[in-house]
Amino acid sequence: MGKNLWELRKQRNLTVKQLAAKSGVPAKNIYAYEAGELVKVADLERLAKVLFVNNAELKLQSDPIPNTK
Repeated sequence: MGKNLWELRKQRNLTVKQLAAKSGVPAKNIYAYEAGELVKVADLERLAKVLFVNNAELKLQSDPIPNTK
């Protein structure tokens, strides 16, 4: 089973803005994907490349980020 986008991003010590800059995917899209919106195929490929995983390792729909309060 694939990993959540936010989980992979945090493992790579990237902020949303850094991931957006490196991938070319707008930050607003990344925030939406991390909140559980389905990832567009074109964006999936870009994000997977920057996160050094293949497309199958990235969930098409992330579980929402757990509340850490």
